[in-house]
Amino acid sequence: MVAPGMTFAAGKSPSSLAIDPTGKFVYVADMDSNNVLGYRINGDTGALTPVEGSPFPAESEPNSISIDSAGKFVYVTNLGSDNISAYRIESATGRLTTLSGSPFRAGTAPQSLAFHPGGRFVYVTNSASDNVFVYTINPTTGALAAVPGSPFPAGRTAHSASVDPTGKFVYVASDGVWGFRIAPTGALTVVAGSPFGAGPETMSLSVDGTGKFVYVAMAGSHGSPGYRIDAATGALKLLPGISFPQRQAEDAGSPMVDPSRNVLHITYMDCNVKGYKIDGATGALSPLYSRAFPGLEGCFMAITPPPAK
Repeated sequence: MVAPGMTFAAGKSPSSLAIDPTGKFVYVADMDSNNVLGYRINGDTGALTPVEGSPFPAESEPNSISIDSAGKFVYVTNLGSDNISAYRIESATGRLTTLSGSPFRAGTAPQSLAFHPGGRFVYVTNSASDNVFVYTINPTTGALAAVPGSPFPAGRTAHSASVDPTGKFVYVASDGVWGFRIAPTGALTVVAGSPFGAGPETMSLSVDGTGKFVYVAMAGSHGSPGYRIDAATGALKLLPGISFPQRQAEDAGSPMVDPSRNVLHITYMDCNVKGYKIDGATGALSPLYSRAFPGLEGCFMAITPPPAK
């Protein structure tokens, strides 16, 4: 819960945020200023204070921000310049230092980033080129290098991606849900039957913490579905009766799973947030909470990932 008064300035057009695995720092991409803002999190109160050197320059229209599973590097997709800005996190201060070689080319209109649980690869969706770009991450320098065969076609208007916790499959919200098997090199092979259900306005998705289910948000609908993952093939089967409601047709909720608790959080653009407990056997959703943030709009959520193994 957010205590009264717990709102903090974050530029003019904050587009997304990410919390490092230690829970010490949070970073916000601001599309208006073309910057990344960094804050230290007070572990007792949750209050934010700017880290030294913040804001940090990005490229044109930074859109989506993510942190690698080891908590060493920050990556930001830049819609206006078709590339990725990359930074090293100074563990003591939270200050960001631009990596050598940054920014890295990322096709046309890069949207979101999803990391392989092993930390070796990152998957970047491109809404204009309808592809998924795959990169290896240098564990020492953080530099990105395209894997052979990248980019990989992913239907029409690839919005977001989510990798299952076993690292076998990645799923992409596009014209339906596209599933891909991940090779040892990071390269992708389409899962038979893709795209699965959903429809042309599939906006975002999230795989649950056990790797059994995928939850999907759709625009222009009154509900969004869940799917069971076939552990052998990666194919998806619709879960009967599993749907979380859209507040209104044009307001697609963004699903995000907290893997440590296996709770599904839905954040709506009108800043209403709902939480559901995921039944580990059936994928069914049980309401946990509903919270509104009056006077705010365009809300996003970040979940602190579990520490890297």
